[in-house]
Amino acid sequence: MVLGIIMYLFPSSAVISVFLCFISSNKCQGKQYASKSTRRCIHDLSIIWSRELSSAPFAASPLIADIDADGDLDIVSASYAGDIHAIHGRNGRDMEEGQWSTKIPHSTVLSSPLQFDINGDGILDTVIITDGGQIFFLYKDGNVIEDTTFQSDLTSYIQVDPHVLATPVIVDLNQDGSIEEMVIPVSYFFDQREYELPDKELPLGLDFDSLNNYLASSLVVLNLTSLQPIKALHMELTKVTAEFPGYILFTPTLADIDSSFSSLEIVVGTSAGQIHCIDSDTGKNRDGFPIQTDTIFGQLVVEDVNQDGSLEIIAQDVSGNVVCYSSSGKVIWEMQIEMTRPTGTRVVDINADGLLEVMLCADDGNVYVLSGSSGEAVEKWPFKVVDGTQAPPLVMPILPQNVLAFVTLGNNGYLNVISGDRSTCRDTVNLAETSLVQILSHDLVPQAPGLEMLIATEDGTLLCVGSGSNYTTQHSRLDSADMIAWPSENRALTDGTYHGQKFGLLLKAEPTQVLEVSGSSFNLEFEFIDVYSQLRRKGFKLQVYAGVKLLHSERYLTAGLYTIKIPCAREPQLAHLVVQASTANGKVFRSILPVR
Repeated sequence: MVLGIIMYLFPSSAVISVFLCFISSNKCQGKQYASKSTRRCIHDLSIIWSRELSSAPFAASPLIADIDADGDLDIVSASYAGDIHAIHGRNGRDMEEGQWSTKIPHSTVLSSPLQFDINGDGILDTVIITDGGQIFFLYKDGNVIEDTTFQSDLTSYIQVDPHVLATPVIVDLNQDGSIEEMVIPVSYFFDQREYELPDKELPLGLDFDSLNNYLASSLVVLNLTSLQPIKALHMELTKVTAEFPGYILFTPTLADIDSSFSSLEIVVGTSAGQIHCIDSDTGKNRDGFPIQTDTIFGQLVVEDVNQDGSLEIIAQDVSGNVVCYSSSGKVIWEMQIEMTRPTGTRVVDINADGLLEVMLCADDGNVYVLSGSSGEAVEKWPFKVVDGTQAPPLVMPILPQNVLAFVTLGNNGYLNVISGDRSTCRDTVNLAETSLVQILSHDLVPQAPGLEMLIATEDGTLLCVGSGSNYTTQHSRLDSADMIAWPSENRALTDGTYHGQKFGLLLKAEPTQVLEVSGSSFNLEFEFIDVYSQLRRKGFKLQVYAGVKLLHSERYLTAGLYTIKIPCAREPQLAHLVVQASTANGKVFRSILPVR
């Protein structure tokens, strides 16, 4: 989530001010890109293209997706000031048609763009959610389809303004086959800056000084098909001026805690220090929850980190505690780290030993890797980078050796690339830019080798960084790009784990072309890969959608290579074919193909 932005929003909050910094505190001066690496011991990184899109910072990561279903990857971004853009991933240029350079007036945006087929035409439309809870749906050409304003009553007598401070999740919450629920983290409070304006009237019965007496947080479940709220799950009720005010600052995590292919639980932490694990059917916390801690900072990660067959919850707070909880809320292990501003965790087998590790960055520049089984520091870690960072690390393979590495952008403007096993040395590239959000990766430039990184900066610029801007050999798009890329703030739903090519869905289709189909049906070949037997005999479920329309659903007991028949539409149409594999614990792997 966005450190400087939150500080700007909540200057009166004592706990927020302890560990958040102002937007401009770490800005690098100037815009001269020095792409020459200080030690070229792993690869040859350089800036392939850059594009300045806003004078405001990016408060949430962009989205990498094939927006117009033409077979090429695009980038949709929303700046803090509400500047909305869609550009081509291969060169950073504007998309040729439509209204993709627009601004939402009188609004701020703190969440990433999402996708949902709002009108059922088979094309995934772009979803933009503003800080004030307004939802915009955009056609593939950028024109607005329709919008709605969300607002929920806090009590029967005072209506408190809703604020969306983190990215919602679009999910099949009840596992009925329809991906149509949006889980929205909402913080209700009166922004005193708004009520200082001469044309803004105070709420009935309140004076200006009493506005800070009201702060609540809820998870609101919205049905996107009907655009009607389903339920509101209330989390916290505090004051803005409380020592531990109850904001929801990070995206909730969705998982099937019982690993039974059933309705998902919602796992979320608040700045009041509570960890909730909510049964989405009953709206109540599961046994053992909520858990009281210090202020939670960073999205909670749900994963079987000790590989015992059950899910665990990884949380970090501003006192430096990193804790692994069981699904019943019991502490499995705990580690104390010297930090006051954690940036979020990632789970990965960083040293390729078959065991999962928990990786996190601290505000002092140390990068920690902890054993998923015990919480103890893995050998050769922590590792000190030049300066701290403000976002979770990116994990990706780096060419030419295809080494698994993690990437951070320091507050000093240097991009840090460190090999996961620490056997090769560290590279730094001076970008003279800083960022508040997660670095993304994908095969943005097909003619360049490997994956590229997408960096959204504090001054409203997008940078595409890759291995070899002076490429002379034509490369094809990676067949496994969906397995190794990080295309949005969270992979698939809210997955904080990097599996690489060891676990997940692989389509046997050409990713750079529109799939032309005819007749009554067509064959679709896919492989589910499970190198370390993580399915644990429960298998997986495969579903195929045209936009939101379910075309195929089937359970499989084992990983392997399969071919299925998909019915064709009665009338010729262009559509996004969404192929989704989900495990018993709710982990989702997704690939999207354009079909005609």
